[in-house]
Amino acid sequence: MIGDQLETDILGANNVGLDSAVVTTGINKRSNPKEFKDMPDDLTPRYILTSLV
Repeated sequence: MIGDQLETDILGANNVGLDSAVVTTGINKRSNPKEFKDMPDDLTPRYILTSLV
C-alpha cells in the first residue's frame, strides 16, 4: 500500500499485514527515516518514498 497519511493509509496497510510505503510529497512531510524511529509500530511505514516518478 502506498499512501501519504500515516493515520489512515499506513495504519490500514500495517493492520492487515500489507507492506506499507509512505510518499513524502503528500500530506506527510517526514522524509528522514530517523523521524519515524519513535513512532508506534502500526504507524511506521516499511518504505519511505521521496517520489513516485
